[in-house]
Amino acid sequence: MGIKSSFPGYLAAIAIFMSSTAIAVAMPQDRFPEPIVLDGLTLVLNGTATRSVFAVGVYDAGLYVSPATDDAVEIMERNHGPKRLKIIMLRSVSEAKFASAIRDNLDRNLTPPEQAVLAGALAVFFQAFAHGADLDQGSEITIDYLPSEGTIVMVDGKRQAVIPGREFYHALLRLWIGKPLQASIKTGLLRNGRPR
Repeated sequence: MGIKSSFPGYLAAIAIFMSSTAIAVAMPQDRFPEPIVLDGLTLVLNGTATRSVFAVGVYDAGLYVSPATDDAVEIMERNHGPKRLKIIMLRSVSEAKFASAIRDNLDRNLTPPEQAVLAGALAVFFQAFAHGADLDQGSEITIDYLPSEGTIVMVDGKRQAVIPGREFYHALLRLWIGKPLQASIKTGLLRNGRPR
């Protein structure tokens, strides 16, 4: 499909990572099954959330880690094991607009020196969303971290990018569980790790 350019779609895409509107809700188990096994380690669903813009859902997200925790710093800095961030699109958004929304939020989460260090990795990451296509409703994006390979980006089951090393993945996670610019998304993705 070609890139859609409707004004509502544009607004939704730009606000994917910038809007403060997000809802932490329980997801159907078949969309975010658990546990899963990644690189030989069993991961649990740490939490889920829905990004909504103007009361319209844009995507569902689920974060898999081991063990479950509500400590974002633990996940991003001290847990060096496999992880998965899974995104399921609830509406059609072009790859270009999806990537643009990520770019717009980088400055809010990564300092200029950090972006300079990660420039090569970021270029590879954005190539995963440079095919001129749409992320249709129901499309699945998985962003995995495997200690044996690094960051692996897959779209609808097809591997689109591999970025060696650990630093990039954990920096990228800041867009979802970093600074409290997206408080509801962060709350949802860390929800299952809270003491009960």
